[in-house]
Amino acid sequence: MLKCSSKDYLHSLGALALAARLKRLSDRMVHDARALYEELGLPIEPNWYLVFLLLELRGPLAVTEIASALGWAHPSVVAVVAKMQKRGLIVGRASREDGRRTLLTLSKKGHTQLATARPVWKAAAGGVQSLIDEAGGEVMPLVDALERAFTRRGLRQRTLEKLEKLR
Repeated sequence: MLKCSSKDYLHSLGALALAARLKRLSDRMVHDARALYEELGLPIEPNWYLVFLLLELRGPLAVTEIASALGWAHPSVVAVVAKMQKRGLIVGRASREDGRRTLLTLSKKGHTQLATARPVWKAAAGGVQSLIDEAGGEVMPLVDALERAFTRRGLRQRTLEKLEKLR
């Protein structure tokens, strides 16, 4: 049985709580970004920046292409896109090759908002780098390595292997 030796229960669980601790850190970053956007009068959500930048870089894309490029679940992209469309930041049009597919692109308002947000995102990248530097500066290579390892063999398979050894 695990013992809770610190005030931070998740910390006391060690590797078992990795996903929860990463989620907690992500939630804190998103909360801070949302507060920052509100303070600066930016009418966007923290997770929209990736869609903004991807559409700017790659041009008209279908939801499935955005999901693939970001590694997000299709329903997550649909939800973000719907909110961005509602705010008039992106527009959809039928694909010339396949009329069943909708291609998304930044609207004029979206390009304007992107230009307004770009300096904030640049400063935020500096803020994130400051956090990383303060933490020892080795975070991103470890995240890269964890993603590669997970791609090779996921948690499910690794856990089943450990269970088999315990039997």
